[in-house]
Amino acid sequence: MQAPSNISLFSTPSLLRANKSIGHRQSVLTLAQALAETLDELNLSTVSLTERFAVDKDRFYITDSDLNQAGKPFARIAFRSWIAKTDRWKSDSKTVQNFRASLAAEYKSFDHARGAA
Repeated sequence: MQAPSNISLFSTPSLLRANKSIGHRQSVLTLAQALAETLDELNLSTVSLTERFAVDKDRFYITDSDLNQAGKPFARIAFRSWIAKTDRWKSDSKTVQNFRASLAAEYKSFDHARGAA
């Protein structure tokens, strides 16, 4: 599975190359699963990211073309800062459930602020 030549928002191959430890691998795959499930659940994707993750988690990726008109502004404005926040979490906090809840809350806050503007 090869990523299209679009702007990459998330790539497990890139993140897994950075560190070969088992703990890092598990953290990256946990984040990837949560991203796929949450973006699909929030109806921000144009493809089934959950299915893509299930097919090949080691080569999972998200590009800007995988997101719909509601997802693209979120990715452009709030997604990277959310990822940076999660980097500071303690290891035991990095669960699929916590990532999903946090990303959903981030989107809700983003969507509310956008609606108020």
